[in-house]
Amino acid sequence: MAVFERKVQLRSQLDDTDVLACTVEASHNIQGHTEYSIRVQRGPHPGKCWHINKRFRDFVNLNSLLGMYGVSLPLPPKKFIGNMDPLFIAERQIGLQNYLNVLQENPFLATSFPVRQFLDPDHYPPSIHENALHSVSLALRGEPIWEVLKPLPELGWRIRKHYFLIKKHTPHQEDQELLLNWTEYGPDMNVQVSQLQSTLSVLSTLKEPVAVNIEFLRCNEIGCLVVRPFIEAGTLRDALCGCKARVPVLRKYVSLKQYFPLAGDKIAAVACQILQNLAVLHYKGIPYGQLHTGNVCVSNRHVSLLDIEGGLLGVPSLYRPYVVQHRRLDTIQSVDMYSFGHVLYEMAFGSPLRKSSVETLPSSCCQSLADVLEQLLSPRALREGLPTAQQLLQHEFFGRIDVAKILAEYRTFKFPGHTKEVLKSVTLKIEERLRHDQKIVHHQRRLAKVQEMLSSEEEKKRRKQKWKEKEKERQLQHKQSQQQMVNGKSPERSDSPASTSTATSAGTVTPPFGRSDSRLTSVTSSAPPPPVTPVPTPGSVPPPPPPPSALPSPVVVPERAALLTSISAFNKSSLRQIKSPR
Repeated sequence: MAVFERKVQLRSQLDDTDVLACTVEASHNIQGHTEYSIRVQRGPHPGKCWHINKRFRDFVNLNSLLGMYGVSLPLPPKKFIGNMDPLFIAERQIGLQNYLNVLQENPFLATSFPVRQFLDPDHYPPSIHENALHSVSLALRGEPIWEVLKPLPELGWRIRKHYFLIKKHTPHQEDQELLLNWTEYGPDMNVQVSQLQSTLSVLSTLKEPVAVNIEFLRCNEIGCLVVRPFIEAGTLRDALCGCKARVPVLRKYVSLKQYFPLAGDKIAAVACQILQNLAVLHYKGIPYGQLHTGNVCVSNRHVSLLDIEGGLLGVPSLYRPYVVQHRRLDTIQSVDMYSFGHVLYEMAFGSPLRKSSVETLPSSCCQSLADVLEQLLSPRALREGLPTAQQLLQHEFFGRIDVAKILAEYRTFKFPGHTKEVLKSVTLKIEERLRHDQKIVHHQRRLAKVQEMLSSEEEKKRRKQKWKEKEKERQLQHKQSQQQMVNGKSPERSDSPASTSTATSAGTVTPPFGRSDSRLTSVTSSAPPPPVTPVPTPGSVPPPPPPPSALPSPVVVPERAALLTSISAFNKSSLRQIKSPR
């Protein structure tokens, strides 16, 4: 039967939370209009980059589409006359770069479908919503009690998570409207559909107040369908922004001008219940990783969490671009605690934190709350490690909750053995990819730091000074070698006593040809013995050579004198001629 089996790709390799870094590199004049070449890089991976060419008209269309939601962005103005002037094109290129930078500052705007389709049209086709509706229809085939009423395409911020209003037909009861969300598998999904279905069925038994109740779920090879009650009051983020649940996400969270932070006592109450729910999830080994104010529901004085199945579906966290910047956040529990720090900051000050850490807090923040935020979001805490949920509940800000008593209530809630194995494998996969991306970010930071040091003014001065010192040392060595040449000593010749010249290896000086025997004999007999030359020390400087008149006469030994005499007295005419026989 294995021959007829067909492998289906269960998850997408694309992470929608990755930041798309954009750089307007150049402009080109093509057929009477200007196109701007934009380099786009996905996340921290240097190899995942591509180029797109956009006209100014494309930017205008994108800005008009975002303007329908009340989003105002600094787009450069139009110009009908002189728009091909090189100086004007250069100024517009700078303005478009600033426009793209502002787009990436807001995470909800950067991950919206119009912006992603503008920057990466290959991975974000226009038919993505139609495909989701088709998948939901196939998943509900054979389920007559469920009826899809209408799609809610702009309810959430995730591109591959689609919402529908659904009705449940129950006999002898009034029809109930619920919320259906269809989620495509993320890059961390690595289990089979059958295992995932059974695991989610066990996970759906975890009810309030830990998690919002799951009414129905169904998995296939593409994604997962989950049905929950529709909460008209909205989430915690809706309460902080003063918005209704059915308003589009870009209108609710991007163009907002006023926030409504919680009071001090309510912050402690809501945060304490969120920590208790996290402690239960960590105690049961459930990989969550989806904590943010949009997944927290406050109703009837109970705080419940949404999307507890997100980790099993391989969906990355909202704060993942911040998490990969800190290597100590390498476990799913530490990611949840770091996300809780962002949630606590947003509850206290209304607006979300737009950076990975916080160094200073407003003076209006109370001391106990500031101490909790420092343990979760300060650079020092991110270097040394974050506390666990059970440890943080012992803080005075939360009233020193007895965590053991809370966890004892869930000891009877046990998972089967195969469910524990699935949860463990998913957790390992999430942490493995997280550590891999953290190493890449750390390596890129080191390269950027080295380049910054090399390009800084102080580093340039230091390298210039070092080059000058080396140049002075080289010139000094050159002068010393010239001085040695003037003194008659080659710089390449060694000054050791063992080194001798080949000209003096015989101990004599060969006289020139043409001298008579008598002169050689007289020179030999009248020459004084050669003076003994002292061996120069390395530190001593040899004396200058004597003038030619003061040079001593060459010394010739008697045996060599006899040979030279016979050679000089040789006469060619005294040789006898010999005739060779024919």
